[in-house]
Amino acid sequence: MEPSLLPPHPTPAAPSRRDPGSRRDLGRRAVTRFVEEAAPAVPPGARILDLGAGEGWYRDRFPGRRYAAVDFALGDPRWDYGGLDVRADLHRLPFRDGCADAVLTTQTLEHLVDPQEFLREVARVLRPGGILLLTAPQSFREHQPPHDYWRFTRWSLRLLAERAGLVGIEVEPLGGYFAFMGDRLPAFHRYLFPKRRPLLLRALLLPLSLPSKAFFAWFCPFACARLDPLDRKRTWTNGYGMKARKPGGAA
Repeated sequence: MEPSLLPPHPTPAAPSRRDPGSRRDLGRRAVTRFVEEAAPAVPPGARILDLGAGEGWYRDRFPGRRYAAVDFALGDPRWDYGGLDVRADLHRLPFRDGCADAVLTTQTLEHLVDPQEFLREVARVLRPGGILLLTAPQSFREHQPPHDYWRFTRWSLRLLAERAGLVGIEVEPLGGYFAFMGDRLPAFHRYLFPKRRPLLLRALLLPLSLPSKAFFAWFCPFACARLDPLDRKRTWTNGYGMKARKPGGAA
């Protein structure tokens, strides 16, 4: 892909599309926090490729940068991919070598048949000194079938990045044990009171269903978010955030 096909001007601040999570989705909140805290590392006017961008939820976190949303558009069929800048196979990126100052990829690595080949492509399109901002799940339910292949530890992410030739690798857990549980307890209510029961039975169980939903779907995520700082080891986690860069150039 020629440089002229990348955004020629900085992206103005604009509202993002619908966020895929919610205030009670502690895993997604941690991913968003990671992106927001890492965004200042991408300088004004820089070219940033959001690989596996989905609906482009993080476009507005990079105002003043030349942001391009790139995706193969095979994720959730409910998503609107009309805002993509480029549709492409992430294993074979249609960009010239060293064209990007930064790459962002969030919760995408598990959907790629060959994560190692993808990270080699990331290293290829980054300029020397360019940075990678990546998040990936350590534990999550199966989703977007059949394109759901992997889960990652901090050690596997570091190994993949090293094999791709990246350096300055920093991997951090996105939440601890309580956030881990806070993302799972709401499902307890859904299994106890499934929506596909006959309407009469659902009506009879309503006095039990309402307090169950209030406790598991609302109170538990709120309480777990407040308790999560108690876990300092963070070996139980929903996923990881990784920062790395391509050798050479100015970091």
